[in-house]
Amino acid sequence: MLDELRDLTATTAAPAEGASPYERPLLPRPIVHSGAELRRFGDDLSGLLDILVSLPGRCFGGSVESFLAAQGRPSRAAGVICRGSTGEFERYGRADSVLSGGRFRVIEFNLGSDVGGVDIARVNRAFLRRPDVREFAERHALAYQDPAEALAARLRRACGNPDPVVGIVEENGANGTCGQIARALERHGLRVELAELGDVHTVDGRIALRDSAVVDVVVRYFFVDHVLRDRAGQRAMDQLVRAHQAGKTVLFTGFDSDVYGSKAALALLHLDAVRATLSAAERDLVHRLVPWTALVGSGFGIVGPAERRELIDLCLARRTELVLKPAFGNNSVGVRFGARMTEHEWAELLRAPVSADCVVQEHVSSDGGQLTGHVANWGVFVGDEGYAGVCLRALAAADRGVVGGSDGTLIGGVFTDG
Repeated sequence: MLDELRDLTATTAAPAEGASPYERPLLPRPIVHSGAELRRFGDDLSGLLDILVSLPGRCFGGSVESFLAAQGRPSRAAGVICRGSTGEFERYGRADSVLSGGRFRVIEFNLGSDVGGVDIARVNRAFLRRPDVREFAERHALAYQDPAEALAARLRRACGNPDPVVGIVEENGANGTCGQIARALERHGLRVELAELGDVHTVDGRIALRDSAVVDVVVRYFFVDHVLRDRAGQRAMDQLVRAHQAGKTVLFTGFDSDVYGSKAALALLHLDAVRATLSAAERDLVHRLVPWTALVGSGFGIVGPAERRELIDLCLARRTELVLKPAFGNNSVGVRFGARMTEHEWAELLRAPVSADCVVQEHVSSDGGQLTGHVANWGVFVGDEGYAGVCLRALAAADRGVVGGSDGTLIGGVFTDG
């Protein structure tokens, strides 16, 4: 089958279904992967999520505030997270993963409704409009999982309504960035209103947007930083949380997810004190899924000065094997590869990183496989029922950028064999 796949005519055209933050040229051909393997990986991700959610109770006396402080969250940001939490953690997110040595490794676990790539199935549909791909897919009984379909089903369950009105709320000034996600949900029969934080108000305790259009469920597409720098955003967030807690309008999701969805949270899994609380099976799961990650910046009070000096010495010795990343960054901003720096540059960066919350992580080499000559990031969606689709992004190996943050990033449609 793979030989036939390579024979398909290459294309780099973008899908013709409108703009998206993930709008990129396509990989030349669709990717086919084992459906059973992706479902097993989804189960592993659910197990990893169980461990992350248990950490405040296991290691921090049940205190979310202490858990956030251990991750280096500034006090103002931690205050917004606690204030914007509903007390109901939703198991929903996207694990950015690398396929290496025949298995997936998790380099980031993005949790909450504000993850990108939900509209990725438009790429699969674009490929299936080609007769050669459609015939190939039918002959081999290939399928694909649409993350928007899984999200639509989840929103219906969340508000107990088979025909809910859904509001997608972005930060002020977003200018419809989530329009493609709205259209993806509309394809699955939902009525969707797209609005900004400044459009949020209440009618009889229910959330309404702009011209008093009352909604049953709000999908949050604004971040902690947007609330921190916008007083109107803070007021809107408070209204959303109150309406949710009063049972008037469901908020999907509150900032509960931000408690666990950082690269610093993954680093905590490698601390000896945390590992000591894990069972043998849990330690094995962490070892298999999460490459070694450590809190190297100066903003982590849980790491003492002597321990940090030892860590920096270790990182100096392992320069070519490591990547430095801001713990709370996105879109690959601030990511630096030790192998692309001189020893002096790397040493200076470790001692005075771009931000105090930086972590170092073992660099995971991407398998070539069907993506010969590329490095790939598999954004695997996971929900209550496990695997919920994949947003594949890739970069030519010769490009010295970062997948997602480079203009050369391509997107791919992943099909499964069952």
